[in-house]
Amino acid sequence: MAVKICEICSQNFESKAHNAKYCPDCRHEAYLAHCRKNERELYRHPCPSCGILIDRKAKLCHHCTVKKRGSKYKGLNRYRNGPHKQYMKVNGYIKEYCPNHPNCDNHGVVPQHRLVMEGMIGRYLEGNEIVHHLNGVRDDNRPQNLALVKAHSHTSWTYIKTLQKRIRNLEGQLAQRLLTLQR
Repeated sequence: MAVKICEICSQNFESKAHNAKYCPDCRHEAYLAHCRKNERELYRHPCPSCGILIDRKAKLCHHCTVKKRGSKYKGLNRYRNGPHKQYMKVNGYIKEYCPNHPNCDNHGVVPQHRLVMEGMIGRYLEGNEIVHHLNGVRDDNRPQNLALVKAHSHTSWTYIKTLQKRIRNLEGQLAQRLLTLQR
């Protein structure tokens, strides 16, 4: 520990910090003076977007933070469709605002393809059930494009479909090469 001299009261004090300027008694007083000098409020300041007073460590108020977080959604695609609000998420899935749904997330949002499948089968989906998009387009939620799959078989089922598609492509390429060789 080094012995230092307080810049406010000129008394000696011990400190482990190499850059300590104030004794423990004067430290809070120095902080208050610093805040007043910079014309900042002690514990709150206005939100830069809307001007509402917020905590000193916050960058935006809650409302502006939620608005900014909406930029995760593609172009902030919010539109009304009956009683639900829909959101297009970055990963391509359409989500609907259904706060009373038993499987909604913390924001009261449920993926639309799960709602469509629940309407088709007439019950809520269980946690181990996955709704698979047959054509691979995540925002194509037509009932004929959706299939209900158990979670443990979804990976293998998707892999088999991918392999079958690859086999069809390779068969087509092979047929074209055979035609080219026969000429």
